[in-house]
Amino acid sequence: MADLLIYWRDYHRNQGLRESGSVRSWHSNSPLLADLVPHDRLWLVTSGQMLGCEPRHAAFLVEVWSVVRAERNRGDDTAYPASRYRTRVLAELDRPASSLLPVNVDGVVRPSRSRSDMPIGSLLQGPRRLSEEVAAALRASLGSGAGGASEIAPSPGTASVALARPQLPPAVNCGPIDHGPIDRERIALGIRQPWAELILRGEKTIEVRSSETRVRGPIYIYVSRQIASIPAAARAIERYQLDVDQLPRGLIVGSVEITDSRSCRPGDKDAACVPATLLRDKFSWSLAAPRRLDRPFKPRFLPYGVWFYPFRRRNQEGE
Repeated sequence: MADLLIYWRDYHRNQGLRESGSVRSWHSNSPLLADLVPHDRLWLVTSGQMLGCEPRHAAFLVEVWSVVRAERNRGDDTAYPASRYRTRVLAELDRPASSLLPVNVDGVVRPSRSRSDMPIGSLLQGPRRLSEEVAAALRASLGSGAGGASEIAPSPGTASVALARPQLPPAVNCGPIDHGPIDRERIALGIRQPWAELILRGEKTIEVRSSETRVRGPIYIYVSRQIASIPAAARAIERYQLDVDQLPRGLIVGSVEITDSRSCRPGDKDAACVPATLLRDKFSWSLAAPRRLDRPFKPRFLPYGVWFYPFRRRNQEGE
């Protein structure tokens, strides 16, 4: 069984164009793809810049595909003419593996002797066959977020490779990064982990509160020192494979915009990352445009309520 590495140059654009459901397709002129057989595996990586992640030059594993078949390109997709792409590979998304992604695998796939700060896209040209050792390291990277073994098994017939788990960052800094100056007039909202991290990742777009708010526009996110203890938080930590001990606490970590406030609806559960039972008699604060600070900072003044100003004393607010 073969494991191939593919650099996904146009990851975000292709995400919007590809087929719905579980079937994926990849078009190529490479003879490596023409020789693929069912159950071979494609490891698709893109750059931090394409994801809006730091480091921007690094390689991030974004999806894992299991090959269904490789066939001659019929040219029925005008975006991939047969004259330029001889082979089309049909594959299925490996959902247990891909649910753990993206993850930084730069230390695994970066070619040896290359500069560590060189953009990964300039180094990975065309599909390449992976050694058993590198494929094992990629499988190990899928388990690094959970602190255990990968859920994806070795390809049938391949030898088991004893390999140390690659040293990966504890959390992927996905989403736009804010490199600008601190706004000392901006108000902040205290939010516990894992909710603050999921907001910054763009996974949680509704904040559930017991009252409405008239605040609109950008606010700072202050991460409380305590971790949320409700069962829904534990399920979110497991689902997104978060190592909460490595996530920041007691710091201003980013910003998000509040665009609306209304009574919760049962359909808000997915955007809020909590079950519908927790939405009863609560209010949904709609969130947009999360931005992670490149350097989290400690507030000058600690929270004293739902809202607080990191750089103002309470009696300076005039409210």
